[in-house]
Amino acid sequence: MCAQGSNASNADTDGDGLQDRVEALDGHQAPPNYKDNLRYYTDPCMFDTDNDGLEDGEEVSLGVDNFYTHANDSDTDDDGLQDGDEMINIPRPWQRPTNPTVNDTDNDGMMDGWEMQVLSAEDNSRSHSLWVATDVWLPPNCDSLIECGKEPGGWLWLNWVGMFYPIKMYELNEMNLTNFNVPENSLCNCYGRWALDPNSLLTDTGYDIDNDSLPNDAELPSAWNTNPIDFDSDGDQLPDGWEVRFSLMAVEFGLYQNGTNEAGSARGIMDPSMIDSDLDGIEDGLEDLDNDGLNRTGLINKYCPGYGTSSSNCHINPDTPDGKSFYDNLENYTNYEEWENGTYPITNDTDGDQLEDGPEVYYQDHDDDGMATGWEYYFGFDPFDPADRLIDKDQDGHVNYCEYKWDTNPLDPTSFPSQNQLCDVYD
Repeated sequence: MCAQGSNASNADTDGDGLQDRVEALDGHQAPPNYKDNLRYYTDPCMFDTDNDGLEDGEEVSLGVDNFYTHANDSDTDDDGLQDGDEMINIPRPWQRPTNPTVNDTDNDGMMDGWEMQVLSAEDNSRSHSLWVATDVWLPPNCDSLIECGKEPGGWLWLNWVGMFYPIKMYELNEMNLTNFNVPENSLCNCYGRWALDPNSLLTDTGYDIDNDSLPNDAELPSAWNTNPIDFDSDGDQLPDGWEVRFSLMAVEFGLYQNGTNEAGSARGIMDPSMIDSDLDGIEDGLEDLDNDGLNRTGLINKYCPGYGTSSSNCHINPDTPDGKSFYDNLENYTNYEEWENGTYPITNDTDGDQLEDGPEVYYQDHDDDGMATGWEYYFGFDPFDPADRLIDKDQDGHVNYCEYKWDTNPLDPTSFPSQNQLCDVYD
């Protein structure tokens, strides 16, 4: 009957409430509404054949959980939650039980397991278990606000250690809580609720807790397959909704042909579930899809005049690691920079003024100190503080403004304007 042999003097070797003969020979009828109607068998030497946290006898009868589940299928309803985790061994606190025979208990179009997805050390899954509290609250096993109480905000549940992550994931003002009601919750005696709850009296389908402009149901595996509580699911520095918006726009403009949602392939020019959508080794956030950065040849002529000749007067040498980084950086006006500055990553002239986005953004002067914002960003100055105009960072006797004016390197004491390159710092 089983590898080690059943106990001939014990009709129920594994003590699961089922006789050995029933488990190995007679078998069991599949539960109602199961995907097939075949009889199946369990192991008389294993009290939990499918390792779902429920004894076999509990599953084939209306036991403690009052449901018939499949004792040889750990997830009877295929919702991503093991049967034992739906009613008896619920993996997070203050969660109402879900139906182990129905994959969408609250009928909101989102599967129970996806809504209750917890961070697991075993499968490294992306947790969807974000606790949203609008007032101070006590986590499990804590009875003192002073000693272990938590502040309002969004807190991630760590299932395998049975506690919340000690640092909050979001401040209240970082989440989109529009119409997301958080009434007093009798389960925790606090003002808190799960961002997604598979058995809640409060709807959670259309909310956008992570503030990425994608509602929860647009982040489903059948849609964009992103994390509904993570602003940037793939870690490419671009918000999920921003990537979706311009991926769809690229298809609309005929710039990209694959608008499908095939698993494992890019669903757009920037797939929010893939850190490198075109698999070229460059993260989406670092790509310059519309090639609207500064002209490399022009930059070299500006900062290294005579490059490649014996009369070169080079302040930033393209052949050095730092120099290469400088020219590479300015030549690429990346998707991340487009997002930061509100320009379009799929067209090189967002406002249609016949000036490419990269140079237009680079040569802005937000603090009116006479130095381009992009130049200040690159060299580590504050583009919103005019005082750094008069700073001599490299202590070569020439302030930043003069180094900017004469295209020298403000961080290199050997690079500075020549004697005939005059500069009035108060000009």
